[in-house]
Amino acid sequence: MKLSLRVVPVLAVTLVPWLLVAQQGEKLIATMAENARVLHQYTFKQRSDIKYKGEDKVIITVQVRFDQDGKRQVMPISQTGGQEATGLGRRIINRKRAEMKEYVDRVAALVESYLPPEPEKLRSALLKAEIGQAGSLMSLTMKNYFKAGDSLALTVDPATRRLSRIELKTDLDKDPISVTAELTPLAGAGNVSYPGLTKIKVPVKNLEIDISQYDYMKL
Repeated sequence: MKLSLRVVPVLAVTLVPWLLVAQQGEKLIATMAENARVLHQYTFKQRSDIKYKGEDKVIITVQVRFDQDGKRQVMPISQTGGQEATGLGRRIINRKRAEMKEYVDRVAALVESYLPPEPEKLRSALLKAEIGQAGSLMSLTMKNYFKAGDSLALTVDPATRRLSRIELKTDLDKDPISVTAELTPLAGAGNVSYPGLTKIKVPVKNLEIDISQYDYMKL
């Protein structure tokens, strides 16, 4: 099984004037582009913990780097769990595992269609974003971002324009899906951050996926 791969108290929510959002949105997009450019100079480990019904658990660890075209290159390191079942009832167990693997792959593909946000899509969505503040942080919530009924929320430090959290709500086959990504500052890289922990939950399937990135090393 391969995976590629805020709630903050809102004190005020207003529709941001078009010009202000356009200006700040361009700065945010530029910061995110520079962040991605720097991260592509690194290799890192990624661990995916997949839990189904709180029992059937698979842990996959891979090494990730980016090629010259910016595409992810993944090298498997290890996997525990998810092996083909043997003994009584193995056919039923293996069939259910195959079905869940296919579903998890579809969930991963759906999440990848949102994250990281595509610049042009984000640029237009920010013009209709709702803004909230909590302390020194700002939240930008974009409803109906990719399809009707979904939402993408970014928590940003307005001083540095660094993302600290991304929250996504969407669905697959009408199954509600929530995604939360906590961004971690990359040591020695200034204002650059990476998704240290991404949590994907599909309650109706009793499915949870935790994706952690670590051991960043410059190439």
